[in-house]
This record gives sequence, structure tokens and C-alpha cells, in this order.
Amino acid sequence: MVSNLERSEELRFDPSQFKLQEDGTFRISIRGMAAMAGIDFGGLARSLKSAVDENPLPCARSLLAQGIYPVDVATWAETGGIPEDAAPFILEHYGINAASPSAQARAALLAFSRVGINAYLRERLGLLQHSRAESSPRDQQALAQGALNLIRDGMDLMERLGGLDDRDRGCFRD
Repeated sequence: MVSNLERSEELRFDPSQFKLQEDGTFRISIRGMAAMAGIDFGGLARSLKSAVDENPLPCARSLLAQGIYPVDVATWAETGGIPEDAAPFILEHYGINAASPSAQARAALLAFSRVGINAYLRERLGLLQHSRAESSPRDQQALAQGALNLIRDGMDLMERLGGLDDRDRGCFRD
């Protein structure tokens, strides 16, 4: 089993796939979202573009069911990426509802549900100093460390349950 220390070195993001907006929220590239979910980039891109079709693909349907406008979903690739508030719906689709659920998407969804995607991405990308929270930097760092510990615990649990292996974690490597 991979130790927490080894996992922290193994799970890495490509920071260029995440863009911090002026309002403090993130936009995630389709490539970055696909890597987080452990799915094929092309499949996710096709699904999102199908949102404007008469019969959209399942992931796009799940986003539309949440009240997200079809044109918005279909143009995320051209408009700066996927808004962070849509990420849990994508992870839910691929981690739970897809024909072949992704263990990595389930693990990410579990982690995000506990700490929030914004806090997780800020910690992973080293952007805590940009936080607009009114807490002190020490408080923010403690929160981020707690979030990272929860994520690692969730990954450990998924591994123990047999739902996460080295292949699942591989797309997070630099």
C-alpha cells in the first residue's frame, strides 16, 4: 500500500489546467477535469459539446438537469473552462452514474464533498495566499492541511475497498 507521504508526492496537478478567476472561483480545463475524473479527454469534450444536441450524451444531460444552460456547457472549451460548481456533477456522473464508473472520479467526489473543490484546488496549486477569506494565513494553512488529510484518507479508503489503484492515480502525475 502507498503511504500518505508517497501519495502526496505522487498526486500532482498541472497548474496550467486550472484558472483562478477574479471572483475567487476556478475554471477547470476539460483536459484537467478529465484527468481529475480518470476519464478520456476526448470523451468528456464530446459529451460537453453534445449539450446543444437534440439528444445530448449522458454527462451533458446530467449537467442540464442541474439547470445549466446547454449553450454554456457546449462552449466551455472556448470560454475559459468548466466552472468549479459544475465539477461535482461531472464527477458524480463519471464516478457513480456512468456505464463503467471511474474509481478516481468517485474518490475525487468524496474528497471534494468533504472540503470543497475551491479549497482543495487552492491547496494543491499553492494559491492559499490568494484566498479572500477573512481568516489569517495560519488559519487558511491549517484548513488546507486538514483538507489534504481528508483527501488522502478518502484515497486510502478507496484503495482499501479495492476501488483505486496505481493506474487510477497515474493521470495526476506531472
